[in-house]
Amino acid sequence: MKKTYLYTVLFLLVSAFGFSQTAKEIIQKNLEVTGTVENWKKLNSTYIKGEIILGEDKIPVELFQKKPNLTKTVLTLNGKKQTTEVYDGTKAYEFDFNKNKLVENKNYVPEPFDSDLLEYSEKGFVAKYLGKEKVGEVLCFKVSLSKKGKIILYYFDVSTYNLIKEINSRETIYYSNFRKVSEYTMPFQVESINKEDNTKFTLEIDTIEVNKKYSSNFFTKD
Repeated sequence: MKKTYLYTVLFLLVSAFGFSQTAKEIIQKNLEVTGTVENWKKLNSTYIKGEIILGEDKIPVELFQKKPNLTKTVLTLNGKKQTTEVYDGTKAYEFDFNKNKLVENKNYVPEPFDSDLLEYSEKGFVAKYLGKEKVGEVLCFKVSLSKKGKIILYYFDVSTYNLIKEINSRETIYYSNFRKVSEYTMPFQVESINKEDNTKFTLEIDTIEVNKKYSSNFFTKD
């Protein structure tokens, strides 16, 4: 009985270690094939131009982002460019269509520029391999990152290691149409489904520029 118990404990320990290692290897492989860890660390800003598709509506959009969490969204509405959201690192503003101006959004929660996958353990996340699962017709590695009750699920194509699906507390995101941008491989189509009301939008990307220089006052309200 004692030997059997010991073998069982050892088996469970080895299995848990194996799963942990597998999750780490899958994430590492994804980062390497899409740009290398070193290059992802060097990514400081992005400029994205494309269209947001809401039902039959297509809205031109420009997205500006910079480390550590600065962001700005500009939509073209009725032929005119309008900043609809901006965060300067301290305050966030969003466009109020009733007041026809930007107003402070005190409930805004800034998101880090870097993916949680990059140096996830240093950020306090624990990775776990959850086996293989299909996303549509694509077989994927399923991996979770968890931290203080926060759980994010990632689905990586087993043949390319590209991230094609993500589930977080707010939304389910699908990534597709991967292309090369400088040293990186990035999705040029992103589909988001809101968990709360099941609304969906698709971002069709035309252009991505990396490490674009922005002026010191670019991410401001004015």
